[in-house]
Amino acid sequence: MMKKTISYLVIVLLGISSLVAQEGPDSKAKEYLEILSEKSNSIKAFEIEFESKIVNTAEDINIVQDGNIKVKDNKYNLKFDDSQIIVDGEAMYTISECEAYIHDMPEENVLNPSNLFVIDKADFQYKMVKETTLDGKDVAIIELFPKDPKNAQFISITLTIDKNKMEPYIIKVNGREGNVYHYKIRKFIPNATFSDRHFKFVQSDYPCVEEATDLREG
Repeated sequence: MMKKTISYLVIVLLGISSLVAQEGPDSKAKEYLEILSEKSNSIKAFEIEFESKIVNTAEDINIVQDGNIKVKDNKYNLKFDDSQIIVDGEAMYTISECEAYIHDMPEENVLNPSNLFVIDKADFQYKMVKETTLDGKDVAIIELFPKDPKNAQFISITLTIDKNKMEPYIIKVNGREGNVYHYKIRKFIPNATFSDRHFKFVQSDYPCVEEATDLREG
């Protein structure tokens, strides 16, 4: 579930530029998405603090966690309350409690931010829901639908944009498996500066991990 959580988050935050490639009938929604696209393409590194909530009423699931993600080029470091994913550009490390695992990066990897600008180009339709005020912010709410729903990972995305900052504020993803993923962005730091250590698994940083289990093939 953690991998799916981060894949949905980065698809929206880093894949905005692919959403506006198609010609949609809703000109106001397209205008907002184009501004977000232009802004996202100019950012090479960023940090986000957010609240993540996963809800599935049928399965009695309601998981709320605080999260932080640092992204630089094709590398990222994601932390939740009790788990972490580190991608160094060549491998993915998952750390939870006192266990760590090394994974190959899939060839078609939605978890790799470097690929998200070219994934699913022109595969979305969108519509403006409304412009309103939420939590004291002027926001625009846009709904996004995959053009090929049978092969999409999700049914729809509801994107709430902070109009003054022109940044995503709330993201809601309706997953095909019945889970609904909510992300509320508390702080967005564009063009952040990170050392390379943020994107490396350094075993001494995790004293209770005796050894990272290598699950890579070959």
